[in-house]
Amino acid sequence: MQNASGIQLNVPVPSHPIPAGAPEDAARKDVVELEQLVKSHDSLFLLMDSRESRWPPTVLGKAYGKVST
Repeated sequence: MQNASGIQLNVPVPSHPIPAGAPEDAARKDVVELEQLVKSHDSLFLLMDSRESRWPPTVLGKAYGKVST
């Protein structure tokens, strides 16, 4: 049985500045939420808008021993 849902986050890309007008606190909150989601789930399905933005969740998934698809 599968229980799936979509979550929209703004994942900051390493070495890229946080976009103008986006509060730094919001970026930190999204990163913390991303890490909690990775920790609490069995696998990851990354539907991202760029290759660079897939890097942080992929590294977190590897660090927590999750399956990435």
